[in-house]
Amino acid sequence: PPPPPPPAAPPPQVDLLGDLLGDLSTAEPSSAPPPAAMMPTAPPPGVAANDLLSLLDGPVAAPMAPPLGMLAPTVGVGVAAIGAAGAGIDGGTEVAADALLKVSVVVGTDDELRTTLTLILRALSPAGLRNLSLQLEPPPTLEMSVSGPQTAEVRGSRVSMPALLAASSCALCAALVTRAPAAAAEQRLLGQLTYMEAMSAETRMLSFTLPLTPSDMLRPLKLATPQFGSLWPTHAAEKKTVAYASLEPAAYMELVSRRMHLHPVDTIGMECIASGKLVGSDHVVLVHTKLGLMAGRAVELTIRLPLRAASALTTSHICLYHQLHMLLSQAAQPF
Repeated sequence: PPPPPPPAAPPPQVDLLGDLLGDLSTAEPSSAPPPAAMMPTAPPPGVAANDLLSLLDGPVAAPMAPPLGMLAPTVGVGVAAIGAAGAGIDGGTEVAADALLKVSVVVGTDDELRTTLTLILRALSPAGLRNLSLQLEPPPTLEMSVSGPQTAEVRGSRVSMPALLAASSCALCAALVTRAPAAAAEQRLLGQLTYMEAMSAETRMLSFTLPLTPSDMLRPLKLATPQFGSLWPTHAAEKKTVAYASLEPAAYMELVSRRMHLHPVDTIGMECIASGKLVGSDHVVLVHTKLGLMAGRAVELTIRLPLRAASALTTSHICLYHQLHMLLSQAAQPF
């Protein structure tokens, strides 16, 4: 009898991941991957071994990209109240009021880590309000989206509501992300609210501003010390100054983490490094602080941002410094 036919060749294997990332499956395995870029372990000639800032400015390997998806959420309130109505909604900081209506705001963070301004409208009129229309105008450095209760009509930055019952409240939300590094400066949103009392034909108007501090637009960026060191030379837009404050490293790191929304990267001796990111962007903020100067009465702050639109960054540096300086000046007081 004739010999049996040879078995059919197996179908070719399809490597979708290899097609996306390059032909990795056919390459011969290398002996060992190169070690990760590390910060220099020895200072340059003539530099003290405990001078962390000089080490950061020393020669480093190629910059490492910051890790993706590593933004740690900050605690915010007010977002869960969106769309709710009734006397249970209250609180926040009052920004405008008259005899018939009070407007308050709560700054927080939503599930997407955007900065949120929750506006709480509370009717003070015993007859209730009607034909409410809110217009918000953000600065050009911020991008905004607005939402409201189910009864509201949202068109761009304008929200309209047919009525607000007597002694009741409702919440509207403006979610913000940054468009440029200059968003680290203090920002102000302009707001205008028009309405009528239920039994009146007179149109009333409330105008107000919604201020944002630099920390409102910052999020912690988790970096390892080598990653911080590799990013330091590429973020050359720098401001360095001395502030008067007496703090130990642990207390300082807790302060900038809780109040400035910066990630505490590392502490070496009396020097601390921290990192943050402007919300909704890839703009990284790096902060180096040397504590214990002038017999423990002063600190040296160095803030670095990306070298983009350097003239616009000047304001960001100043505002970041002023908020840090204010926090450090208050550090001896309860906060």
